[in-house]
Amino acid sequence: MEVVGRTVPSRRLGAYFAQRLFWGGLLGAGAALAVRKTLELPDEGLRYAVLFGLATAFVSAGYTLFGSIQEPEMPASRSAGSPLALLGEGWEMLRRDPVFRHLLIARAAFATWFTASPFVMLFAVHDLGAGARTGGTFLLARLSGFVLSNLLWHPLSRRHGNRAVLRAGTLGCCMLTLAAAAISLASPARLGWIPARAAVLALEGRDGPGRRRA
Repeated sequence: MEVVGRTVPSRRLGAYFAQRLFWGGLLGAGAALAVRKTLELPDEGLRYAVLFGLATAFVSAGYTLFGSIQEPEMPASRSAGSPLALLGEGWEMLRRDPVFRHLLIARAAFATWFTASPFVMLFAVHDLGAGARTGGTFLLARLSGFVLSNLLWHPLSRRHGNRAVLRAGTLGCCMLTLAAAAISLASPARLGWIPARAAVLALEGRDGPGRRRA
């Protein structure tokens, strides 16, 4: 985020993230189809070897390209000295700077949500018995949501600013998280109010076009 903040003008951040999600989502949707085909291989060890091998290749290429970005020169920041002094300085900033404190809490909450999100897919595959191929369907739905959501986010950012996008995205994340919890509670894994197939489809829809990322 620091590199993005230094290299992308603030007025272009909305368009930047819209383009990133749009093109990344299109390419990711193609990757999701490849994942579905790979999960049909009869040898389980071969499936995961192929998936991890492809992930290693593409992630390495992505980090290599990102590492080639030319950042503008910035004045050197003052060093706090020892690691303990650095931690003390950070704690002091957290105590006296409300903007930094809110940012840290927001990032921590987002990291927690982002870490828990893949377990929805595992819940559908294992607890609801949807099967391994459902993993590819979830990935396809998620990335399709990234692409389709830009029909809303880019115009919203251009007309009302990035703060409106953050507010709408935050509200969307909260609503979708509560929806996933309600679906899992009503599924055969708990109360059994809705059949397993309907619960899986609802969770896929939650990860699909309705998905928002702040």
